[in-house]
Amino acid sequence: METPSDGRRPSIVGHRSPVTAHPAHFCGLVLTSFMFLAVLLVLFLSLLFILHLYISSTLPSPKPHGIFSLPAAYTSFSSYLSLSNAELTRMRASYASISHSHKKLGYSIGYPAKLNRLAEIYQRNAKITRAIAALAELQFPNELGKSGGSGVNSPWWWGSWFTNRTTSQFASTASLVRVRESLKHFVRDWSTDGATERKVIFTPVLDVLRYLSSSSSSTSSTSSSAFVSGPYKSLLIPGSGLSRLAYESSLLGFHTTACELSMFMNLAFRFLLDESTTSQINQHEVHPYAHWLSHQRVSWQDDSESAFRSVRFPDVVPSLRDAEVKGGSLELVEGDFLTLSKPQQQHQHPGQHPIDPNSNFPSSSFPSPPSKGTGTGRGNAGYDILLTLFFIDTSPNILSTLSHIHHLLRPGGIWINLGPLLYTSSGSGGGSRLELSLDEIVRVGRGLGMDVVGFEGMGGRRR
Repeated sequence: METPSDGRRPSIVGHRSPVTAHPAHFCGLVLTSFMFLAVLLVLFLSLLFILHLYISSTLPSPKPHGIFSLPAAYTSFSSYLSLSNAELTRMRASYASISHSHKKLGYSIGYPAKLNRLAEIYQRNAKITRAIAALAELQFPNELGKSGGSGVNSPWWWGSWFTNRTTSQFASTASLVRVRESLKHFVRDWSTDGATERKVIFTPVLDVLRYLSSSSSSTSSTSSSAFVSGPYKSLLIPGSGLSRLAYESSLLGFHTTACELSMFMNLAFRFLLDESTTSQINQHEVHPYAHWLSHQRVSWQDDSESAFRSVRFPDVVPSLRDAEVKGGSLELVEGDFLTLSKPQQQHQHPGQHPIDPNSNFPSSSFPSPPSKGTGTGRGNAGYDILLTLFFIDTSPNILSTLSHIHHLLRPGGIWINLGPLLYTSSGSGGGSRLELSLDEIVRVGRGLGMDVVGFEGMGGRRR
């Protein structure tokens, strides 16, 4: 092409060369972006793993009594249905593994239907366990990390993650057995079905309390009773369980303190005390024996006699105010008996959860604690009476228990004990360190400064 005479380069108007990119360029861009995202993902997962290790190292381990702690109890009640269904799945798998001919025999007696019925019962019991767990969430929002936090000044996502991590920690050791024991305690302590057993166990103890109450009101200075060193008004019951005995004692006019370590028991009793969950007699129905299929005589179809039978509770709707009309009171302390101080100091221990108007219950449900100096035994001296029922053999060190009983009693106070000496095996590391006979316990008591006195009852037997 010729160059114009003015020296300008020629131009082509209306035509442009198209800009093109090789497909390999796009592939390179995509791969680069993908690798960048992959690196970010690896870094993020690494940070999560480091955070996981940190939380794992800082979470409280289940000791010394973490198996009875609030997180353990809450997780176990929450996980009741899933844990029970997992157990049921194993039972169904066992049935599926037998031969075809044996399956036909099992079908002929209704074994698959029995397992289906068991699944229905688990669902019914789970209504109660879920309600107990839901109430715990409301009453312990900080301790359980609910309501947007873990109990510390941290963002909501930390509280949720912390809660899930804590829950998974205890879920691996959640005691389904203890949840089932709690369901049985509803029947034993708070149903008409348990009245016969309560009469056998409670009557001799309540007889002693009535005797002490009457001796306290006696003005005779010539009484020959070895008990009379009254007045006897303040009463401590360690290992109170679902607190039926403590409740009955308070109705006799005693200012009763019930102390219980296990939050399985405490959450179950809170379920009875709270008006939002229990407001009527026989409001709840439970199948307490369905988990135990051994030693059963009758078929599961017999609803009145089989392990699948149901029981309604409570026979009485308890309130901490019921004792006021009788001149008594009922106070609950959730914590370890061995850390309990004399009455005027017992609320100062961070490991205890005393239930009072300022705690996690609505204030309308609870009486005010008795004021000091009103004759309730809440002075420096200690408790007037300490009552142990099926308790002293549960301690890892019975000598610590006996020493602390003596420490908490005022001079002239009374220790009442009823129950077996059935020590747990120490093979697992959590059993009794010392296993004393009754004679040895009496000798220890005398060595601590106690006098062993008799009371005529239960056929005149000494106890």
